[in-house]
Amino acid sequence: MRILMLAQFYPPVIGGEEQHVHSLCHALYERGHDVSVITLAHGDLPAKDNDNGVRISRIKSTTQRGGTAVFQTSRRHAPPFPDPAVVSAIQAHLTAEQPQIVHGHNWMLHSFIPLKARSNAKFVVSLHDYSLRCSTKKLMYMGETVCDGPRLDKCFSCASNHFGLKGPPVAGGKLVDGLRGTRRRRYVPACE
Repeated sequence: MRILMLAQFYPPVIGGEEQHVHSLCHALYERGHDVSVITLAHGDLPAKDNDNGVRISRIKSTTQRGGTAVFQTSRRHAPPFPDPAVVSAIQAHLTAEQPQIVHGHNWMLHSFIPLKARSNAKFVVSLHDYSLRCSTKKLMYMGETVCDGPRLDKCFSCASNHFGLKGPPVAGGKLVDGLRGTRRRRYVPACE
């Protein structure tokens, strides 16, 4: 089976989610699947790479071109809305590789959603945090109390407190996503 993973970070950029995606990619590859990853460019890592059979494409997103005034330099996250450069890279990959499964991790999934209707790929999402509902991904208001739900003024101030200048566009993207609703989304709990 041809599987495309969408993950904003991939080793050697490291963290728990990154390690999960890396392990999953290799487990699938070892079972005979054709596995590729589209991830964001970081530092001087090569644009195309092969990680023991897993093909890696590192792309520079539109939001990464916003400079350090808007996005931090060490870990440039995907935005919570479709990024034109990421959408374009995913479209090119879909055309060339024809994956049967697209597996989204984190906000990279937003750049596949506009392409889903034209793709024959099944779409799977792993929820590693609360990023589909919360700009800070933690469901904590100002990092101190459990959030009782989204509200325009509350989300903008909380996201600004957490992200600085990029807080308002992040919160705006999440609120627009929330307005679209979750009627067509189905969530299946992870099995042990």
